[in-house]
Amino acid sequence: HNALPLLRSEIPRITHRRLFRVLALVLLAGIVVVSVFAFFMHSKAIVEDTDLLLKRQAKAAQIWQLCVTQAPQGAPESICGDDPSEQSLGTFARVDDRYKAYEALPVAIIGVGIAAAGVAFVMGASSGGAEWSSRSMTLQLLFEPRRLRLLVLQWLGLVISLVILAVVAIAVALGLGAVTASAR
Repeated sequence: HNALPLLRSEIPRITHRRLFRVLALVLLAGIVVVSVFAFFMHSKAIVEDTDLLLKRQAKAAQIWQLCVTQAPQGAPESICGDDPSEQSLGTFARVDDRYKAYEALPVAIIGVGIAAAGVAFVMGASSGGAEWSSRSMTLQLLFEPRRLRLLVLQWLGLVISLVILAVVAIAVALGLGAVTASAR
């Protein structure tokens, strides 16, 4: 009548499978590799490349000259604005290579969720296929009068195991992302 002992035995059975451990290790290692890559690809400060800023200023000056030539006589500054060649280079600085948590962490969560869904798919397919090929499912269903309860508990154990793995993977990704955001 009590399904809890069966569920408590099902979860360790799933998590002790070699495929589950390998997939969990690959998932977590992938998160670490991507996080290390993100850490070293981002800078601590806004990039101030003088050549790039000069090119942007020259492009803005060309556009401004075109605007001035096409503006009606009178006050081209009111239509076209100030001359970009007289503005400071800081005005043209748009390159910000810092790691922004508000942009990167949602993407990381989505990526980890997709990867965890892939692990869940492989584990679900493998779990059913492994039991069917070893004929343990037919044996269990032959001797278990409450077959539906047995199958539901096996599926529930698989779901619980994979949800815990996904939560741990997301927590690792968020933790590494927080370290990157604080340092970069």
